[in-house]
Amino acid sequence: MRNKSHFAKCIIQFNVSESSPYQSGIWQSWETNGVGFSSAYANYTLTFTSTESDMQLEHETNITTRLNLDGNYILLGGTEKQVNITCEILNENEPALANNIDVYFDFDGDTQTQNWIVADSPTITDYGNGTYTIDFIADTQTRNAAMHVSAQVNDTRNIFVMANVTCVKN
Repeated sequence: MRNKSHFAKCIIQFNVSESSPYQSGIWQSWETNGVGFSSAYANYTLTFTSTESDMQLEHETNITTRLNLDGNYILLGGTEKQVNITCEILNENEPALANNIDVYFDFDGDTQTQNWIVADSPTITDYGNGTYTIDFIADTQTRNAAMHVSAQVNDTRNIFVMANVTCVKN
């Protein structure tokens, strides 16, 4: 902008949000209730000053990626479970696409121990509208272990977001 304003002084300033839940303009909330947020928020002011006139433009920007995660499972033989999760990805509350989705499950069913294992060969179905279904087999420590799943997503803007959910037994 400065290079385009030959006869004016150009000043751009920005302030990041410090209003809750933002800290230094960033809000990341990666919860166990199936919802995750990654967000950045800032206000910009662009001022042109010349001998003939002054002009000031203000703009605020809020970039937010949200992940909604839901899941269920059925018991198979032994300690195996057939897991089905649904991921919904949103950018500024509009459907968005993923560059990649990594899925993990908790081996022992106790989130306090954080024993996460990568889901092996998940089948991912992309519906083209920000919704994905992911199916995989999880071999857990015990047959009755709770089925905790974590999805970690990079959207097409390369913004990382994750969410954890406890799947419902069908």
